[in-house]
Amino acid sequence: MRKRYPSLQRIVGSSGAGVIGTGKAGPQELEDEPAVSVTLGCLPQVNTSSFHVTEGSLPDADSSPAEWQALSGVEIDSPGNTSFVVMSNPQFGGIVDLLAGLDFAFPEATKIGGLSSSHNMGAPTATFSWSSRQKADEPEHGVLQTGAVVLVLQGNLVMEPIIAQGCQALSDRIWAIDKMAHNNMLLELTSVSGKRTSCTALKALQMDIEGLPPAARASAGANLTMSVAPDDFKDTSKLDAADFLVRGLLGADPRSGSIAIGESVRLGQRVRFMQRGREGAMQDLQNMGLAYKRRQLQASMEGKSGPAPFGALMFTCNGRGRNLYKEADYDSRTLTSFIPVPVSGFFCNGEIGQVGKSTYLHGFTCAAAILRPAPPDNHA
Repeated sequence: MRKRYPSLQRIVGSSGAGVIGTGKAGPQELEDEPAVSVTLGCLPQVNTSSFHVTEGSLPDADSSPAEWQALSGVEIDSPGNTSFVVMSNPQFGGIVDLLAGLDFAFPEATKIGGLSSSHNMGAPTATFSWSSRQKADEPEHGVLQTGAVVLVLQGNLVMEPIIAQGCQALSDRIWAIDKMAHNNMLLELTSVSGKRTSCTALKALQMDIEGLPPAARASAGANLTMSVAPDDFKDTSKLDAADFLVRGLLGADPRSGSIAIGESVRLGQRVRFMQRGREGAMQDLQNMGLAYKRRQLQASMEGKSGPAPFGALMFTCNGRGRNLYKEADYDSRTLTSFIPVPVSGFFCNGEIGQVGKSTYLHGFTCAAAILRPAPPDNHA
């Protein structure tokens, strides 16, 4: 690449169980075969940098923002827009701490990305990071099998995340946590939408399942999840799917009626019971696309529409694709049906994206970032 395009300043990437790109016929997802997807970017007034972080170089939980500035090379109070694209080895034990640290030091920055993957479970994966300062005849120095590579983009670029977590709600009901046994063990819930009802967590789940149509009830016990609203202050009537973080259900105790969830939660937090699957994943991504279009229409009506988007990055779960949809290219085709731009990305072993003001590691998710120039008064 550097020999063919000598002006290249930086190359970053990752191995994947499949790759996503755009050809003459539109978006394409190549799975279970050797393939590469290459995106070249000419980004006027955008400064790029990258850094590699390992568990040994990761600042600890008590570190100051200045230490994150030293790690990333990004000034804490730098003007304009900042975005981070994070690509990590799946064995990197510091990924959650890395995302939390970036949120702490750079709360206004967009974060998106995924964990590297391979076609064969257990096979080695890699991330890639080269800069124009490295010798072109030493490419192996940019192949990394530990830690995470972070691409930093600053200046005339806005990344708008779309995070589709592949689930649909069992009902319209939203519950609040009334009683807990541990930080992830729910004992009692109270309905805060519609008729107010208090019961054990397990009874609440049963109520949601019983409200399903008979045909859907039989399969409702499979792939159950729960979504949690991190924002305690947003009005319940205004919460939508993008406000909830999906996490797995770890188990239930029929004697106490408790349910364990794969996330630490707090008293008073609002939750919904969800189900993962093909139909839910399809509907969820379509809903996220429609919500994006509605936001753009609203901005246009208010005279606040910005420059048109020119591309998209997509990090989708290796559990999606043909194995889930029974058809090719579904995620990329659906996204570009709402935002008709070239798309590039890969199939991940975990996806990175924001819910509310925090960045999380997801599963079974399509995490995308829509790229557009910054408004004229919004970049350095």
